[in-house]
Amino acid sequence: MVDRFSTFDVVVLRRGVPEEGIAPGTRAAVIDVHTEPSLAYEVEVVDEQSGKTLWWGPVGPEDVEPPD
Repeated sequence: MVDRFSTFDVVVLRRGVPEEGIAPGTRAAVIDVHTEPSLAYEVEVVDEQSGKTLWWGPVGPEDVEPPD
């Protein structure tokens, strides 16, 4: 298990973001790491075909995992 991700790491969203149409298991890139007041990651999901951003936002460490 990874204790902490770094900027530009690829992660998998455990819960997804259903209100934005992002399913659990979607890959995302870590674009920032926040440590205060607690650990959180700013992640970006992009369309693999067009390269356009589909969603970006903060997630907790419990919401992401390393890809297989």
